[in-house]
Amino acid sequence: MSQLSRHAVAGLALACCALGWSAPGMAHDDGGSRRQCDVRSLRGTYLFTATGFFIPPGAPAAVPKAIMEVLKFTGDGVVTTPGITLSRNGIVDVIDQGSNGTYTLKSDCRGTVTFADGPMFNIYVSRREDELWMMQTAPFSPTFQGKATRVDPDSDWR
Repeated sequence: MSQLSRHAVAGLALACCALGWSAPGMAHDDGGSRRQCDVRSLRGTYLFTATGFFIPPGAPAAVPKAIMEVLKFTGDGVVTTPGITLSRNGIVDVIDQGSNGTYTLKSDCRGTVTFADGPMFNIYVSRREDELWMMQTAPFSPTFQGKATRVDPDSDWR
């Protein structure tokens, strides 16, 4: 075997070893077994920010939408919205109290949020439970997604 071939084989072997050592770290970045989620995983106050579009009933085209929303998860499947700033097609509304809702969370950290006034979201919660990604699935044919970040783990908003 030529010296170039030996170096290539040695380099490939080192790369494989490095990947083998790092793969467990990628799969379990917390150094332990994978955590299981349930509704108790979401507790505290989160700030949800999102942008996208929706098609209002009877509208000929999609309309831009953006939101900053305070979400308070109670750890028992209930979510409240004590503050919202919403822009739809450039018209901004500041709402002191939004619609309450419910949420579900499977052991793989995927779930749903459903608000009493209609919006529904699919969600994914981070293992540290400090972030969740939300994509609206109904109503009005939305293309609307964003992220909620925990801003306070336990305290009441206001």
